[in-house]
Amino acid sequence: MRNFPHIILPTLVLLAVTSCENVNDFDPDGNQFQPSVSVNYLELSSTSVALSANQGSTASLSITSLNTPWQYSGLPEWLSIDATTGNSDHTSVFTATSANTSADNARTAILAFSSMAPEYEFSRSITATQETSEPYININNEGANVNVAFQAPAASQTLTVSANTTWTVNSEGADGWLTIAPSADQSRIVLTTTTNTTNMERNTTITLSNTASTSSATINVTQAKASTPVPSPDSLHFDNKGGAYRISINSEVAWTASSSASWLTITPDKGDAGKTDITVSAVANASTSSLKAFVYITIGTTRVLSIPVSQDGLFLYSGRSKITLSDDAVTDTTAIFANIAWTAVSSDSWLTISPASGTNNGTLRLTAPENTSKEGRTATVTLSSGAIKRTVSVTQEGKYFSLKPTTATINHAAAGGTHSVTLATNDSWTASHTSTWMQLSQSSGSSAATVVMTTPSNTSIVARRDTTTFTPALFSPVRIITIQAGRYLTVDVGDSLRFSARGGTSPVIKVSSDASYTITPSVSWLSVSRSGDTFTVTATQNTSETGRKAEVVVSTTGLYGNRNISVTIPVVQRGKKDGVNITPFTDERLWDIEVGGNATISVTGFGAEKRWD
Repeated sequence: MRNFPHIILPTLVLLAVTSCENVNDFDPDGNQFQPSVSVNYLELSSTSVALSANQGSTASLSITSLNTPWQYSGLPEWLSIDATTGNSDHTSVFTATSANTSADNARTAILAFSSMAPEYEFSRSITATQETSEPYININNEGANVNVAFQAPAASQTLTVSANTTWTVNSEGADGWLTIAPSADQSRIVLTTTTNTTNMERNTTITLSNTASTSSATINVTQAKASTPVPSPDSLHFDNKGGAYRISINSEVAWTASSSASWLTITPDKGDAGKTDITVSAVANASTSSLKAFVYITIGTTRVLSIPVSQDGLFLYSGRSKITLSDDAVTDTTAIFANIAWTAVSSDSWLTISPASGTNNGTLRLTAPENTSKEGRTATVTLSSGAIKRTVSVTQEGKYFSLKPTTATINHAAAGGTHSVTLATNDSWTASHTSTWMQLSQSSGSSAATVVMTTPSNTSIVARRDTTTFTPALFSPVRIITIQAGRYLTVDVGDSLRFSARGGTSPVIKVSSDASYTITPSVSWLSVSRSGDTFTVTATQNTSETGRKAEVVVSTTGLYGNRNISVTIPVVQRGKKDGVNITPFTDERLWDIEVGGNATISVTGFGAEKRWD
């Protein structure tokens, strides 16, 4: 049931008594009219709504209506209402159709709300407000903090500014070298620098901030120092006679030039920005000492470039101060570097040189015959020019001999093999051996070599021995003993193989040998099954009442002089009457069991269903 606590208020309630225009209002008993009552009511929960800056943000208010149609009017473009008219209670939802992009000004609209009932007048003004957005200032679409770099020459750069708030400029540390010019519409800012003629980098920070100081952007401006002039070439070298070089100087700013030594002059000694050619001249150097100096380039009061300059004195030297020659007859060379005339002399007759004299650079040839001694020898070559003397030490190797391995005895298996002997030598040598079976890859030489010693297969059961002697011309002989093992044969089996009368197969028996071998049973009731170096022996059933014996012979084949190795394995098979094996007794010996003692009786040769006594 709806409650109307204020219907008695004359400003809100209208009571109307109307004539009976409908027959349903007539009272037939009293012949009188029945009155009808019409109640109108309309009210709002608020006369203002507030929306955030975002598009799609919402706010709401409630309408209370009784028998009264209502309507909204005066909507701005940026605002919509879910229903602009109605005739009952309703919650109106206001939606921002666009974002308020301004950070400085909120958006406000005045809407009219009124009754549509002629008999009931009601109107209210509703204030709709959309908040300001978050302020931002963006430079060059890079954000609120950007870096701008200038080279030393004067220049300008234009930066774009996008912002939703009005901003002002503040700059510190520019000291007149940077001009800042914002555009009238604040969409860009122009930065202009003067030429940096100092030797220091210049820096400043520009701040753009809004009036409320709730948003700002910074521009970090750097101007490079005047770059170091680029010389070409970047270093100079004069010979002892002196001379002149032309250098091109490329610079961004004006400069001056000076020399660090009196023997070095520069013309011209200053220049402006751009490219300038200067001439650097050196007088002759009559000393044996080399000279060093610098050409200095200065910007303002700062020395920014030092070009190194060197000049030769009188010189004479060999490209190699020490030369080692092999023991053979040999010729070697060394380069002579000189800017004067020179002579060359050898201290020993075994070393000859050519040429004996020359001027400026050249090549000296050194020739030595073979050194047939175990001892090396040394000579000195002296280069001379007046007071200048240079020496070259020349050494010729003597003969040498060494052998590896140093082990005097080497063992080979009977199957044969190889081993290598390395000779480090420059002496002539021969190699010999005492056996007929040793094979050498090389039996003589006059230099280093690797000799491969090969032993063929030893087909004998007896080990054999060889002595190989390496004899150099100037050194003591070196002997290597090679011992080659003989063939062998072993069979991993007990004293014999035993089978019951029923027959069967033995355990696996292993053979170890480095020779070829055969496995042969002595009787037909035994057979051998071989797998690599293992085999088994199988006995057929003995139908006789008495036991029987045989042998299995393992024997090598093809050994020298038919001196083969054999291993004979006895085989015993019981007869039908023999059915009990007693452990630990393995033969027919008598056995007794003492009181309290025990023995193991193993029954073989009978099926599980057979009885035995």
